[in-house]
Amino acid sequence: MKRFILILLLLVMSNSYVFSQNSNGLQLYINSGAALPAFPQHFSDYWDAGISFGAGASYPLYSIFSIQLGLNYNGFLFDDKKWLQDLDKYLISEGEEEVGDEMIVSGGMRNIFEANLDLKANFSLMGDKLKPYLIGGFGLINMNTDDLLIYSSEIKFISETVLALGAGGGFVFNLNKETNIFIEGYYKYAFTKDENKLETPIDVDGVYSEKKMGYYALKIGVSYNLAKK
Repeated sequence: MKRFILILLLLVMSNSYVFSQNSNGLQLYINSGAALPAFPQHFSDYWDAGISFGAGASYPLYSIFSIQLGLNYNGFLFDDKKWLQDLDKYLISEGEEEVGDEMIVSGGMRNIFEANLDLKANFSLMGDKLKPYLIGGFGLINMNTDDLLIYSSEIKFISETVLALGAGGGFVFNLNKETNIFIEGYYKYAFTKDENKLETPIDVDGVYSEKKMGYYALKIGVSYNLAKK
């Protein structure tokens, strides 16, 4: 156990030295990628994987740590075909006729805007060429969903601005002294109610209730160090 602790301390000290030598200024970044619904079930069932865009800045604090401020957008399209299929299955199970192609379903685009403040722990592999990192923090999200048209009814969703927590990790690849490429996976947990004004259960046979929400973002981006080395 003592040997393990000693090795861990040496690893942190060596990474602190590498980080202090190679990341000594403000960095700006942009990223894009995919967003994946996680929960509640109606979100993961009836909204497709979407797009993610972001930008921000990070600044080294102490040792291996840096602080990062970011703005992100995630967009998810409503899967009307999957929803209609499940509606038909439910109607058949209740002894009713399926609606088939008679019902028109459109809209329901879900837009999530984020403002995040994260703490980032930077490590080092292969010298300064490859740097794994861990990241986590909190922020605010604004979630709004376009009106969902189901036949002749229109479901209007509540726009919410709530607290969210997040954590993830990734790798930074150094291209040159100023420019890096990074790949990151990030999980977000948001304290939403996921309401619509009619309190309509989107999961067809479910009961309306307040729902917290979670989703993943898979990002690839470019960062630029403003400090001249």
